[in-house]
Amino acid sequence: MPVRFVAVLTLFLMCGCTHVQLRKNTIRQSETLTDIYEQQVLDNLAMFASDPGALPFFAFPNQGGTDVSDSLGADGSLSFSSNTFTGAGLASAGGRGMSESWTLTPVYDARRLELMRAAYQQVLLNAGCATIEDGCPDNDLLLRQFYTGTVAGESIGEFTQRTGRTTPACFQQCKWFGCGSKPPKRKNSMCCKVGSHCGTYVWLLPGGQRELTKLTLVVLDFAFNDAAAAPPTPSDPPESTVNVTKYFSADGQPSTKETAHEVRTEVVPQSRVVTETGEIMNTYQLPMGMKSGLSLPPLAPANTNVLSPRGIELQQRYLQRR
Repeated sequence: MPVRFVAVLTLFLMCGCTHVQLRKNTIRQSETLTDIYEQQVLDNLAMFASDPGALPFFAFPNQGGTDVSDSLGADGSLSFSSNTFTGAGLASAGGRGMSESWTLTPVYDARRLELMRAAYQQVLLNAGCATIEDGCPDNDLLLRQFYTGTVAGESIGEFTQRTGRTTPACFQQCKWFGCGSKPPKRKNSMCCKVGSHCGTYVWLLPGGQRELTKLTLVVLDFAFNDAAAAPPTPSDPPESTVNVTKYFSADGQPSTKETAHEVRTEVVPQSRVVTETGEIMNTYQLPMGMKSGLSLPPLAPANTNVLSPRGIELQQRYLQRR
């Protein structure tokens, strides 16, 4: 009986500290963000060490969840025989369920991947692990456009000194990572950061964490900064318009200015013009003496969709005066 009582008490106490376990799990899950970022950078670095012309990859968590749930159940029974107590029973059950998850969003924009590629190639050049002979794309122009907004003028180094931001100009010309077919064996291998790709491994050398942090920050900047996104698709410029005054008779038919019963002023796009036969044309041959950029009005509304030759002539004269 005392043992069962202790078991039930333990289950009750366990359910009471659910929030404590949830807090611990949430903090531990948040700590994995840095591991996710750095591991992808190291794996990419191994891929570029294997082939400097590779295409990088990167994905970042945008949603996550941590869940801790406790359950407890107990059941008791008493038994009697006549007026005599014969026994008692107690059954209990409990459990704890925990789950953690991240939802990853991949980087698929070509401009962002170009910039990441330039950063990894710059690291390999500084470490003396590769020579990049192909000048297309021009990494220097890509990076300058991203940081300064222009391909001329201020260099990336000058931009870094002026703003203090972490850019590829901060990369040291040193070999801060090892590269080979097998990572070295270390006593505390759990703390050794290693990246791999198709049999090529890279690992941090003493003091390499500082450079890995710089490279990771630069990659994150490319992944999140709006300046790295592909430029918007150019749209057609707005069409030029002119103000046109039209005159109509009492029955709604086009008329001259002298006999007009109603005057209407409309804003007319230049692409919609009306010929003397009332046909809509995309282009209009301007008569001699007309100023470039002016056009005739579009079809009149409702039952006034045909303009008389006299009305067109008057409108041309009016536009010439404007």
